[in-house]
Amino acid sequence: MANALIGDIITANVPRDMLVDLADELRARTAKAHEVVSEHTDLDPRRRNRASGMLRFHLNEKGFEDITQFHGGVPLLNGVLPDIEIAVFQPYKQFGNVLLGFATATEPGCAPAKNKSRQNAAQLNFDFMDTLEVEAKRSSTLFVLLVIYRDMADPGKVAEIGVGVLASDCTHFVFYERFEGFIARYARPTEKPAVRRELDADVDGSEKLVVLKTNPRRYTPPEEPEEPSSSEDEV
Repeated sequence: MANALIGDIITANVPRDMLVDLADELRARTAKAHEVVSEHTDLDPRRRNRASGMLRFHLNEKGFEDITQFHGGVPLLNGVLPDIEIAVFQPYKQFGNVLLGFATATEPGCAPAKNKSRQNAAQLNFDFMDTLEVEAKRSSTLFVLLVIYRDMADPGKVAEIGVGVLASDCTHFVFYERFEGFIARYARPTEKPAVRRELDADVDGSEKLVVLKTNPRRYTPPEEPEEPSSSEDEV
């Protein structure tokens, strides 16, 4: 499958508002982890960075679970991946045909380090590798990562957030876009037209033009007396 279609699969299944909320939450929790360790411990810089990294991961993992669940993400039943029936040990959530997880890394655009859960889940993406031709689909689910790249100069900040799809061997992304660019893929809401045409029920099948009010009546709360109507209020 061409890489150009992968973005369409993600936007068709993963809510835009959820991604925006999740990115905001992970940035805030990254800052919180650094603040807690810096202000409430007497650790030297080396220990402080290690402690901050561990706390950052656990805070972000909890934030990921909270936000994805709030927006309707479905946890894996017994931690087993759909279609291929292999277990994972991280809180991935299903949104339609997309299995969403999160990861942290240091170099923007590069794949995160391998772990067992990531390696297992990336097997779902076998059919999405553009270098392979697969006649029969093994899986209808796409494994997608929201990747947080740490700011190496400031541990309390995030250098970049990206949306990526790992190759099945976890060595690289077959699809990757920076968060801001990916969010732009979602269609903007369109305004409803002020004028619409409806089919008339007359026998001649002619159309009737329906025009919305240009001077609608002011809403009157129940506790206020009803105002007398005027001819201008009538359509």
